[in-house]
Amino acid sequence: MIRPLKQNILKKPILVGFVVFIIVLCFAQFFVYQRFLLLKSLDQEEINLQALRVKEGLLNVFNQSFATTQSLSFIIGNYGVPSDFDSISQLLLDSNDKIDAIELVNKEGVITHVYPLQGNDVTGFNILQDSIGKQGALKTIKQKDFFLTGPIKLKQGGSGFVGRTPIFKNGSFEGFSAAVIKLSSFLSAIPTDSVGNDRFLYQLAKINPDKSEEVFFSSKKIDVKNAQSVPITLGKGELKLYVISNNRTTLYTILIFCVLGFLLAIIAGLFVVFLIRQPKKLNKMVEEKIKLFKESEEKYKTLIEQASDGIFITTNEGKILETNLKGSQMFGYSKEELSNKYIKELLAQGETERLPIQFAALKTGQTVRAERKLITKDGQTFYGEVKSKMLPNNTVLGIVRDTTERKKLELIAENNLQKFSMAFNTRTIGMAIFDQHLNFVDANAYFLELIGYPLHEIKGKRIRDIGPLAKDQDSKLEEALQSLKLHGRFSSLEIELLPRNSTIVHLLASAETYTYNGETHILATYVDRTEAKKAQIKMAQSENKYRELTERISDAYVAFDKDWNFVYINARAARIIDKKPDDVLGKNMWEEFPEFANSPAFSVFNNSLKNQKYAYLEHHNNEFNSWLAIHVYPSPSGSTVYFRNITRKKLAEKENQKLLSIIENSLGFIGSSDLEGTSVYINDAGKKLVGLTPENDLSNISVFDFFSEESKEIIYNEYLPLIHEKGSWNGEVYLKNLKTNKYVPVEFSAFIITDRETKEPIGIGAVAFDLSERKKTEKEILSLQSKMDAAIRIGKIGYWSWDIKTETIDWSDRMYEIYDVEPGTVIDAPFSRTLIHKDDIDFHDRMLARNIEARDHSPFSYRIVQRDNTVKHVLVQMEVVMDENGVPIRYQGTAVDITSQKEAEKALRETQEKFSKAFYTNLIGMFILDKGRKIVEVNSRACTILNSTRETLLGHTIMESGTLSINNNDSLLSGQLWEIFLENKEVKNEEFKVTLQNGKVISILLSIESLMLEGVEHYLVTIVDNTKRKEAEELLEEQNVELKKTNSELDSFVYSASHELRAPLTSVMGLIQIMMDEQQESHCVHQLQMMENSITRLDDFIKEIIAFSRNRNLEVQLDEIDFHDLIDDVLESLWYLKNIQAITFVKDIKNDVPFISDKKRVMVLLNNLISNAIKYHDIDKDNPTVWINIRTSQQNVVIEIKDNGPGIEKELQNKIFDMFYRVSAKVMGSGIGLYIVKEILNKLGGSINVESKPKKGSSFIITVPNITIKN
Repeated sequence: MIRPLKQNILKKPILVGFVVFIIVLCFAQFFVYQRFLLLKSLDQEEINLQALRVKEGLLNVFNQSFATTQSLSFIIGNYGVPSDFDSISQLLLDSNDKIDAIELVNKEGVITHVYPLQGNDVTGFNILQDSIGKQGALKTIKQKDFFLTGPIKLKQGGSGFVGRTPIFKNGSFEGFSAAVIKLSSFLSAIPTDSVGNDRFLYQLAKINPDKSEEVFFSSKKIDVKNAQSVPITLGKGELKLYVISNNRTTLYTILIFCVLGFLLAIIAGLFVVFLIRQPKKLNKMVEEKIKLFKESEEKYKTLIEQASDGIFITTNEGKILETNLKGSQMFGYSKEELSNKYIKELLAQGETERLPIQFAALKTGQTVRAERKLITKDGQTFYGEVKSKMLPNNTVLGIVRDTTERKKLELIAENNLQKFSMAFNTRTIGMAIFDQHLNFVDANAYFLELIGYPLHEIKGKRIRDIGPLAKDQDSKLEEALQSLKLHGRFSSLEIELLPRNSTIVHLLASAETYTYNGETHILATYVDRTEAKKAQIKMAQSENKYRELTERISDAYVAFDKDWNFVYINARAARIIDKKPDDVLGKNMWEEFPEFANSPAFSVFNNSLKNQKYAYLEHHNNEFNSWLAIHVYPSPSGSTVYFRNITRKKLAEKENQKLLSIIENSLGFIGSSDLEGTSVYINDAGKKLVGLTPENDLSNISVFDFFSEESKEIIYNEYLPLIHEKGSWNGEVYLKNLKTNKYVPVEFSAFIITDRETKEPIGIGAVAFDLSERKKTEKEILSLQSKMDAAIRIGKIGYWSWDIKTETIDWSDRMYEIYDVEPGTVIDAPFSRTLIHKDDIDFHDRMLARNIEARDHSPFSYRIVQRDNTVKHVLVQMEVVMDENGVPIRYQGTAVDITSQKEAEKALRETQEKFSKAFYTNLIGMFILDKGRKIVEVNSRACTILNSTRETLLGHTIMESGTLSINNNDSLLSGQLWEIFLENKEVKNEEFKVTLQNGKVISILLSIESLMLEGVEHYLVTIVDNTKRKEAEELLEEQNVELKKTNSELDSFVYSASHELRAPLTSVMGLIQIMMDEQQESHCVHQLQMMENSITRLDDFIKEIIAFSRNRNLEVQLDEIDFHDLIDDVLESLWYLKNIQAITFVKDIKNDVPFISDKKRVMVLLNNLISNAIKYHDIDKDNPTVWINIRTSQQNVVIEIKDNGPGIEKELQNKIFDMFYRVSAKVMGSGIGLYIVKEILNKLGGSINVESKPKKGSSFIITVPNITIKN
């Protein structure tokens, strides 16, 4: 039955939606009607309360009129018209501030007395003959009681009211006592907040004799008949007051709720239609998702099969269950063969021991990554990166990527880095790196020792800026810079530096540019040539002496005249030709040596003399079987011939020919020259290196042609003498390729070739090997090193190396920074242990031993203590370097300062702990919702409030859990709640009434704010059970209404009773004054004075009660206050106090800044304080004085009332502001004055301070805010 009905409902969604619309609309309109009745009732109650307040103000005026006329009527009826009518009238006016004038009218209706007369001079006017005032007067006589007439046109001008009380003596009418109240005074009696309140409208109407109403005051034009109002009729008068509600909010509220109810019904109907249609849509979406899932599964299988990495599925014991095509190809097995194998079988030997398979980590759900050495089916090994993760079905998914090539590159890079490190840190060559602006970037220790500066002093500076460059070096440096700009390098430059606190050093510099990260850097090398320079200078000096000597005395020297006759022959030449000098002098050379004349030498000699050109030849003497090297220097007067026996040289050359075939086939440069550098021989490989062809003639080529112009002078002046002196020289130079004009870096060695027998130098030999490939490799290493240095610098990584053999530890600069050790400090193992926190030393030693023994490179962290005793955390990673025998030779690694990371982790743990404690121990109910508003966490207090369990709430929205339902009145607000939250980013203390599952209705306060958890936005929802507080508020509101009503009635009673009491008191005071004027006996006068004091005390008490009541009920009325006038008025009003004439008043008033506050209340303050100073003063003292000091400012006024009276005991000073408390019973007072002062100051936001010492006097300091600041 139910199932077919459900199916029918699902088939007719529009009909069901319409039914729901009708039901919701009916409920909503019923709710609106009930709310209208409630608001109407509340509005009527507010009108009643407001009418009572306005009535109180008007009754006050009429009661003053009644009291005044009654008192005056009593005096006249019993004692006749007093002679001091003006004094008695002034007392009555002071007690009744709303009365503007007092009149006496005789029985004929003529006004005989008026006070005050100014502005009210109507003496002699007959009211019984006046058409306006006659009716009221006759009615007063008729009813023989007080009657109020008005508003009427007053004879003295303006409009107002006249209250009359008839005077009868022995039943005979004798006249009226009348009180005049101007219309302005009458209207001022209405409470200020009532007249200015737009919430209500007011109308005052006069009731005519024909019962018609004549309106004389109205806040707006109103219709009394149609308006919702409460009329108030005032007794003993002829007026009627209407208080009309001006509240349109009720109607607007009802209209709004009607519209909202209609909209809610539409939304509910549409929502039901939407829900009924959802199952059909969901079925369609499920079918589409199933289809997509099948397609995705097929695509996934295809993707796995065609993946570039090997993918394996294994059991948790490591047995292979399934693999893709790449996985089987990678290991050379078929899929069937692999399915019978375990993972261990695919690992190379020793891999399991090096790094065991981490099954335990896999079982915890971690992803395990490792680099493994793997073995294929045919036994070949390769490196693979393996990632493993446990799947939900307890199988293991493994992905293998071949990283063999990457591993090879890493090993090559590591090897290159070690080579560069060794080259850069060499102790024989200085190295420095500059940026493109020639600022130092880095330098090795050897270079820093040469210049005498630490790295931190020169880093970022130019070599010129730090001072080591010697004088007259600018031109050389500029020449080198030009070479760098043009060619990107310079091969050799000799510079002079002046190290700190040392002598000049000579350096041979070479440099080459390279690019790293898009920036140009310069690598410069420096060879210390100081000692060589010194040797070169000495050699040059010796060479000069030698040349001078050889110019004078040659080994063999002969001079001829132009006919070839001997002119001079030295001993060396005589020995060679085996003749005495005297035997050949003057004789012809050709005649003496005929065999020489028949040789080619004859033509050479004669041509030289004829052409006046130098000639050289080598001649073989058959007679002596020797070779001569002959130099012919012709002149106009003859010829000079130098010759030398070169037989040994020739024999050596012959022997050297045997080596030519070997030298020619050499792959390096091999060459020789004479002692002056003229090329004699270069092998084919050498010619190719310098750009010569095998056919090139070397006779016109010098060794210096193969070097750059800037290097020739250095070679000639430094290297060549050094070769002659030491016999050899080797170094790295650049040789010029004459064909391409490019320079080739070579390892160059030069040496002296000597005669085997004589050991005399006969030439210079040279061997060079092309370093182009090595330079290229070095450049790559430098680039790699630069990148590594940048990575280390950016990552703030310190690196260290521990040489086991030498027990020395090298630190990078960053290590000194991390450990706070002075740079340059020698580091060894004992010293490094002193830097470790004492509680971490054992842990450090264990981890170090583990890494060494197990070859485990896993990082570990520990604490260190710096020089200022601060503690830091460092993360260390190390590796062990072995020799070819597997013996450790060096430990090396890195260190990173992770203090900030540790502190952040600690702060995070503390924050999480605080949040957890606040969440789970809070007395407020809390939920954490995800983006879908589902509950992900809830505390126990929330479960208690909602009468539910944690399991019921988790994973559902609050509404889905079925824990509660929101009442109809709050359903609209609940729908808008998330919109409000999204707009304002928070919701604070929104109140709802909800119904729990057990049917209990509670009121809750709900707040929502954003909460970030693990980078994902969540929502923190807090709820507070507001049921008891809500019930208490409703009860308090009911009690408050009752209390307001009671207070209003009580205030009305106070006003009425006070005026009813003061009227006879005023009359009695007038009688006492008359009796005192007429009595002559002293004892009677004394008794009358005692009566007067008691009545005055009672009257003051009533005044203070009225002031207290006014202060509580009337709002603050702001006026600008002139304290000069105000003080004068106060002192004038206290004239009746008996001590006032004996006291001196000192006034110091500075009222420069306008002061705005409630003038009447401030006057009451001053009246009470000054009257107390007068009452309680000791007039028996010398010079009794009261000081009145007043200072106004933009912020406030400070008033000080000070006297030199008896003072107040310290223990009593805290009680003087209590109601009815009196310090002394000797002085007349009510004990309420200072209490009223305190209440008024609370109303005005002021304060009072008392300073008093017994027998010294008292000081009251009042501070009242200047309302100008707030305005």
